[in-house]
Amino acid sequence: MTILHIANLSNKREIGINVVVPKHVYYQSKYTNTALLNLSDYNYENQDIKVFNRIEINKLDEPFNRPDLVIFHGIYFLNYIKIAKNLKNIPYIIVPHGSLCKKAVKSHFFKFIKKAVAHILLFNSFIKNAKAIQFLSKGEQENSYFSKKDIIIPNGIELPQDFNRPIKENDEINIVFIGRKDKTHKGLDLLLKAVI
Repeated sequence: MTILHIANLSNKREIGINVVVPKHVYYQSKYTNTALLNLSDYNYENQDIKVFNRIEINKLDEPFNRPDLVIFHGIYFLNYIKIAKNLKNIPYIIVPHGSLCKKAVKSHFFKFIKKAVAHILLFNSFIKNAKAIQFLSKGEQENSYFSKKDIIIPNGIELPQDFNRPIKENDEINIVFIGRKDKTHKGLDLLLKAVI
């Protein structure tokens, strides 16, 4: 099987999509023929994965010019719509990375109006023609629009080397959470259950 991930990556490590998408590609490439097509102006490089920068799919090396599955990361990119229309008989999945959450869509009135118009004119057909919408958590799925044909597959994580290290009675434990305070979207409820 050949899988092509499509994203708009930059060099900003504080943006989650720039970190998790290469990890998705890396781990999937252990089991399938997998590559990343980066569409942003940033020339993304990664020694661990196969990367193409700003190339049309039909000009990619074989077999990536006719993949079995395309995975779009994010929603609001006009070039995604053009690519999706040209995917003749190639199924695609969209991973919105929070873009479809009701709270994110309605965050500002003018952004909401702009997104509503964009959805009606451009993005609704892109989303509806996807084989599935891949949400990263049950909370994201429950709080998102377009959750009719969805699947839930969380971001993978790397376990630290000392993950199974036994904790002694006098050990001090520090738990750090880096992210937005949103219990249903970021899994804070699960984190709290795990430590209590």
